[in-house]
Amino acid sequence: MSLPQPLNRPHIRLASRIFHRLLGHLTRDPLAFHYAVRIFIGTAFLWILLQRLGDTHAIWAIISMVFVTEPHIKSAMESFRLRLYNTAVGCAIAILSLMIAGPRAWTLPIGVTLAVLLSTRAPSSPASWRSTPIAAGVVLTAGLTAKSWSVGLQVALIRAGEVLLGGFTAIAIAWLVALVWLPEEEKLSEEKKAETGEGTPV
Repeated sequence: MSLPQPLNRPHIRLASRIFHRLLGHLTRDPLAFHYAVRIFIGTAFLWILLQRLGDTHAIWAIISMVFVTEPHIKSAMESFRLRLYNTAVGCAIAILSLMIAGPRAWTLPIGVTLAVLLSTRAPSSPASWRSTPIAAGVVLTAGLTAKSWSVGLQVALIRAGEVLLGGFTAIAIAWLVALVWLPEEEKLSEEKKAETGEGTPV
């Protein structure tokens, strides 16, 4: 009868080293672990929900959820506001471009350029303006492919709904997680606010 082989094979030792390094990274940076857990919950929820609803293109909702995910609820709300505003502006520019210029080849670069010019002039965070030309490009591409502005309008409404769903999901997860699990730095921040009376209504 042969004895079982010892569990010190090279690939097992490699897996053990990777696991311990990952565990060490998470313990050194708990905020990164919080982000990972929140995004995992949000991605799983959105994917299952949209699959049940028959929407096989959940990427926009997931992207919106990732963009909005923040450790503080106020930061998440601000990210959601900017994301929704820029998406709405991009979709509106695309629809107007299709209605005025028609489904022509040069409508796409002109519409995306207008989206960039308008979004970079609006007050927002340095990275949020990119959502506007992306939204415009997606809607314009759909309208040009179908050669119809009404198809572009339909795509715009669907994408705006997905952005809303993703943003609300991120905010709901941030609120629920904050009830039971706060990073150490956020706990210290909350304790400091309580001691100084900051944020307490007068």
